[in-house]
Amino acid sequence: MTGTSAANSSGSSKRLVALPSRPDDKLASSSSRHRIARGALAPTLPEPGDRIGPYVLEERLRKDRTGAVYLAVREGSGVTHTLKVILADRRGPTTDEARRLFRRRAELMARVDAHEGVVGIHDFGVDARLAWLAMDRVDGDTLEARIARGPLSPSESVRVVVAIGHAVQHLHRNGVVHRGLEPASIVLDADGRPRLLDSGVASEARSQEGEDDPSGAPGFRAPEQAAGRSRRSARPAYVGPRADVYALGAILYALLTGRPPIDGAIEAVLLGDPAPPSTIDPRIEPDLDAICGKALAKDPADRYPSARALAEDLERFARGEPVFILRATRGRRAHRWIARRVRRAAAAIVDAVRAIARLVLGGSSDPGS
Repeated sequence: MTGTSAANSSGSSKRLVALPSRPDDKLASSSSRHRIARGALAPTLPEPGDRIGPYVLEERLRKDRTGAVYLAVREGSGVTHTLKVILADRRGPTTDEARRLFRRRAELMARVDAHEGVVGIHDFGVDARLAWLAMDRVDGDTLEARIARGPLSPSESVRVVVAIGHAVQHLHRNGVVHRGLEPASIVLDADGRPRLLDSGVASEARSQEGEDDPSGAPGFRAPEQAAGRSRRSARPAYVGPRADVYALGAILYALLTGRPPIDGAIEAVLLGDPAPPSTIDPRIEPDLDAICGKALAKDPADRYPSARALAEDLERFARGEPVFILRATRGRRAHRWIARRVRRAAAAIVDAVRAIARLVLGGSSDPGS
C-alpha cells in the first residue's frame, strides 16, 4: 500500500510507507506549528489548509475519541484520501514505546491482504505530538452517527454485523486483533456497506506499556480489557480475538437498542450483566437475545469461538434457521434432563435392591436359633 495508490481501492499494494516525522513535515502553516509547539501538552486539532506529511487537509469530516478524520489531498498525485489524526495527550504517542507500538501495528496492517470490509491504509506518521494514518477515501456516516438517529431494524442490524464479523475474521486470520472496535470505528459507505476504518491502529497509538489499556469505547470494551483499567486486577488480562467477538456483540446490541449493553463505570463492565435487548424493544426476537448473550459473555471461553462463528449464527437467523447457540443450549438441556432421569432411575433401583435384601435377610432369620 503506497501513498500513490488509487483512492477508492480496497488496498492496492503490499508496501506501507512510514513518512518522516519532522515537525516541518507535519504541519506547514505557522498557526499549526504554534498549536503543536514543543512542550504543548494537548495540541489542538489541525485545520483545513494545514499540511500533515505530504497531505493537505481539505475538510474535517468528524471528531472522535482519539482526534479527528479529514479529507486530504496528497501533494503530487492529487489523490484524495481519508486522513485520521490521533492527538497526543496523556494516552497519546508521547513515549518511544507508544510510538513503537503504533509503527508496529501500522506495519502489520501493511501485510494484511485486501478485504472489502477493511479500509486500506496507505502510509502513516508519528511523533511526540500526534500520529496520523492515510487511508482509502470512504464517504458516509459512521455507525455512531447512524445509531444516534435511532436503532436499526433487526434485519439491518444483522446485515451490518455479519459484514463486520467477516471483516474482523479476516484481520484475525492475518494475525491482527483490533482491540478498539466500536461504532465510531466503522463507516457505512455510499452503498451502505460497513467498513472498518483504522483496523485498530489508532488504539495502538494511544497505548503505553505498563499503563491501562484504553482501546475501545467503554461500552464496547470486553471485560478482560476493562480489567486492565481496574484496581481489582493485579496484572493485565490477555486480550485476544474473543475481545473483538465481545465488541461485535456490543455493536449488535447497540444497533438493535440504540444504546451500548453496559453504559457505566468499569466495575459495571466487570460485574454487571446487560438486559436482554427484547426487554428494551419487545419486537426483538429471543434468538437475537441469545446471540447477544453468547457474544457478551463475561468469560471469553463462553463466547463464540471466533468472529466468523458469530457472523454465521447471525446468517442462520437471517435465513430463518435455528441458531447454533439455541441448538447448543437445547442440547445441553436435553443432556442434563436425561442425566437427571438416569440418576433418579439408578437411585430408585438401588433403593429397591436394598428393600428386597432387607426382606430376604429378615425372612431367612430363625428366631429360635
